[in-house]
Amino acid sequence: MSSRAATQRHALELYELKKKAVEFYQKNNVPEKIEEILNSLFYQNPEDVYGSLAEYFSRLSNPASVSRITALEILDCKGQPTIEVDVYCIRNGTEKFVCTCKISSFSVLPDGVSMEKKDMEERERSEGIAAAMALIDHDIIEMLKGVNPCNQFDVDTKLRELASKLLEEYEKKLAIHKEEDGSELTVAAAAKEIPAKDGKVSSAKNKKKMGSAKSGVVVIVEPREMMLPGCDAFGASSQVVARASAIIKDQPLYQYISHLYSNQEDVIEYRMPIPLVTVLCSGKSALGKQNLIKEVLLVPKPGQTFQKALKNVSAVYHQIRKMLFAKYGASCNNVNDVGGFCPVMDKTEMLLDVVVEAIDQQQLNEQVNIMIDCAAHEIFDHEKCKYEILTSMLKTSDDLIDVYVDFIARYPAIVGIIDPLRKQDVDAWQKLIEKISDKCFVIGDYIYPRAERFVTEGNGGLRSSAAVLKLQQQTTITDIINATKQIKETNGECIISGVRGDTEEDFIADLAVGIGAKFVKFGGILRGERTSKYNRLLKIEQELRSKCLAIPYDSLDIPNILPPPAQEDDANTLAPDAVS
Repeated sequence: MSSRAATQRHALELYELKKKAVEFYQKNNVPEKIEEILNSLFYQNPEDVYGSLAEYFSRLSNPASVSRITALEILDCKGQPTIEVDVYCIRNGTEKFVCTCKISSFSVLPDGVSMEKKDMEERERSEGIAAAMALIDHDIIEMLKGVNPCNQFDVDTKLRELASKLLEEYEKKLAIHKEEDGSELTVAAAAKEIPAKDGKVSSAKNKKKMGSAKSGVVVIVEPREMMLPGCDAFGASSQVVARASAIIKDQPLYQYISHLYSNQEDVIEYRMPIPLVTVLCSGKSALGKQNLIKEVLLVPKPGQTFQKALKNVSAVYHQIRKMLFAKYGASCNNVNDVGGFCPVMDKTEMLLDVVVEAIDQQQLNEQVNIMIDCAAHEIFDHEKCKYEILTSMLKTSDDLIDVYVDFIARYPAIVGIIDPLRKQDVDAWQKLIEKISDKCFVIGDYIYPRAERFVTEGNGGLRSSAAVLKLQQQTTITDIINATKQIKETNGECIISGVRGDTEEDFIADLAVGIGAKFVKFGGILRGERTSKYNRLLKIEQELRSKCLAIPYDSLDIPNILPPPAQEDDANTLAPDAVS
């Protein structure tokens, strides 16, 4: 009797289990989906049956979600610490490694500063990397866990809000610390430092007053921006999530970014950027008397493929290498952090003459132009309120404008000048625009804030033909996209640039193509962290040309950034017969 009861109980349990199974499969439409794929599979007759089944069911699975983000301390091209970030996602019900990204290290100090300041920055960098890894291991993964990485704008919004919240908390802690022990904060103290001629800090006691009758100029020194320690974690997280999204969507990274930028799924063409290739480096921190030009860059003329453009630039680059070897010896074949040669020059014209001669010897006068990066903020003498363009040769802003006008007249190959003046010289900047902006690009780099601040603060009254954007620190992909749109809305062009503390990461090559940047500035064509980006652009062009989607820029098209002519009084603009 007990055996029969057990059998009946077992049958009832089995019936209930089958009933639950039927409800479960019907609720999830499993029978319909299986019937659908089996029917279509029979007519498709694929070679890989199970591969087709796997592909079909993967499309029905839940969207991918972030499960883990891990960070590793690595080295940049200068041997400085930076971070590499890995992202893991739940895909098809299983946690899988998706991709990795490296972020460039950041330096706020110009070249040639004292070793004391460099040591301080190195300590801050080490502490910042440790803080960044802690942020990724705790705050960031807690916030992004379970988030769909394909929602880039949502991810970047979360990162921006977290960064703002943590920075506010950090500032409160610093204020409490200062109030309790009465000591001046390190960051606040650094903000009050004014770089002097010899790289030391001028104190308020031994510095003469600016704006006196002698100087006639009030020098405005911008305080150092307060940054959250470890803020690199936010930029790195945005970057790795974007790459993960492209992989999950099975798209090239440039295509995914282009969809984000244009908000369209179908992009009918892509513009390949024009490379600005660093070839010579000099400036205030280099040997020799020449200070005005920090970098000379080769610019291939538009209308040719990226591959051809890079080939022409490479020919000039190596011709300059041979010329420097013949004149100065093997030591001049060494390159600096950005891949530029650093010969000793005592006159600014010497730099330009070398490049012009090399272009001429390669018979590429019709194929290669020149840009110069002046980094004017590095050569400004705060005590004398002038620019030191050569050792002991000082020029006022107006004098420097005349120098640029003369250069452009004597060297017609110059098609652009980067940071020709400090951002504080607003009136002089406008004068320069009026004199040369119709002949060459006037480009802003350090005169503008980071991309995320540029979106909210704008250009600070300094209009330019193009602006340089960099993906570093807490700058997200969305920040770069928004800043690019704002620049183009004001008739400007965008330049995507690498930095001195770069890595072999080639993300910004895809970024440049995705947002339609007209120029890229990665450095020279030596050093692996530089060539990796040029090589990635070559690969992108090959892919796009195979689909007939790659279009080179056909001309430089220098934007018109001159202010509109002043409006005459209404009374003067009336027709004669309308005057009473």
